[in-house]
Amino acid sequence: MTDAATAVLIVGAGPAGLTAALELTRRGVPCRVVDRTPRPAAATGCYMLWPRTLGVLHRAGAPVGELARSAVTLRRKVFHLGGESFAHSMADEDGRWPLPLTLPQPVTEDVLTRALAARGVPVERPVLAASVRQDADGADVELRRPGGVERVRVRWVVLAQGAADDGLRTALGFGWSGEAVPGVRMFHLDVDLGGVLPLPPEEEHIFLADHRNIGFVPLPDGRHRLFTMEPDPDPADWSAPDWSALAGTVRAVTGMTGDPRYTGPVWRSRPARGLAGRFRSGRCFVVGETAKTVPMPVHGFNGGVQDAHDLAWKLADVERGVTGEAVLDSYDHERRAVARATIEHASRILAYGTHPDAEALHGPRVRTATHDVRTQPPVRYPAGELCRDAADLPGPAAGERLPDPPVRGPDGAGAPLSETLGADWALVALTGLAGLDGPGTDTVRVRALADAYPELRTWLLTPGEPRPGETADPDGALHRAVDADGPRLYVVRPDGHIGFRGPLHDLTALRGYLGRVFA
Repeated sequence: MTDAATAVLIVGAGPAGLTAALELTRRGVPCRVVDRTPRPAAATGCYMLWPRTLGVLHRAGAPVGELARSAVTLRRKVFHLGGESFAHSMADEDGRWPLPLTLPQPVTEDVLTRALAARGVPVERPVLAASVRQDADGADVELRRPGGVERVRVRWVVLAQGAADDGLRTALGFGWSGEAVPGVRMFHLDVDLGGVLPLPPEEEHIFLADHRNIGFVPLPDGRHRLFTMEPDPDPADWSAPDWSALAGTVRAVTGMTGDPRYTGPVWRSRPARGLAGRFRSGRCFVVGETAKTVPMPVHGFNGGVQDAHDLAWKLADVERGVTGEAVLDSYDHERRAVARATIEHASRILAYGTHPDAEALHGPRVRTATHDVRTQPPVRYPAGELCRDAADLPGPAAGERLPDPPVRGPDGAGAPLSETLGADWALVALTGLAGLDGPGTDTVRVRALADAYPELRTWLLTPGEPRPGETADPDGALHRAVDADGPRLYVVRPDGHIGFRGPLHDLTALRGYLGRVFA
């Protein structure tokens, strides 16, 4: 009954489940991944990998470079309105992966699946998690496969099965509240523009019109994913879309003189939104679309990967004895807040797409480059056990992502800050733009405090060239990004977000934070 080699059972082998498994195995936590389907889905729900998602996958040890070699790097988004065109850069993050990629979701899943198998964790198919019974110490799970039934005992269960609930989410008490987004429908299909609308290969193009918009996302094979957003005249109509009528709308909005050749099925979707009542129920968790439904597929995919990474590093820290189990409650607290904000953000975009006056709504923003071109909403976690500000300081607060400019080590080599710190806990002391005259008393006290926590690496960053044995912020980019004129302290979490922010001269609050977080 007991599977001594498995700490975590992941149910579902989509992007979220695979990401969770990669992060757990990278940190040495044994896990299994089961999926009820006999093979991965061939259809593509989402083509877009956001920069933040690429950063998360990189932290989990996924071969992001292999993904990039199979993808289109999306450099610009171009809006067309009233006969004018407005190009906006898609650069959204500092660090190693500043631009989004487009590639078919099955390719992404295949790369992640092979990376996981290389670590000794194959995806087991078809295996149905038929029941889960949990207690204070773990969970008993019944797994059904064509060859029979297996009963396993694990410490934790992660449900990553996608939007459809096969009964486990309900049985385990997660709850659910959802609804359709009224008045909007979308069509999706892959097309070969074939010269009827010549578009540069590394640009997404959005044609804005009254009541609707039409977009083209470049694909690695030279085709484009065409999507439309428009009012829904009959929510009860689920008949097969009429390509000739849709093609007429595309011609009218884009001005193309011919019809693109569509190379696959045309499918319609009616956006929906929903949220689990909780993301943790005892020893069980939900991630990705099992935890939430976002009205736009790109949010479901990318948000699911980010959910999974957030949960996995926290589970790994608990399993390795770095932190106590109370840290796991922060997964629900933080990622449900992000889910609510993302659902609201996507709902606003849908409302923009069907606005009756495109010029009045979009014109001022696309002309002044203030349009929200990326659809990737910022992530700031709310105050809680893992996010504490000890002082009202300028710059990014606890819960926000620490900027990622290049820093320089003692050997003179430069690298993004995130890669210098690594994917574990870090204590970063900034001396301030004025600098400190040598290793002052405050920094000595910081190092002495950090020595009590072996899981916490300490970094003293000064503006200018590195001193012997130290790492430096060579041109002060990090200090300026966080507005650190004076000395400053940050605890950086394994996900790159700021866990604690405070002054360098008073370590009382820092001592309390570290004492609460670390086991």
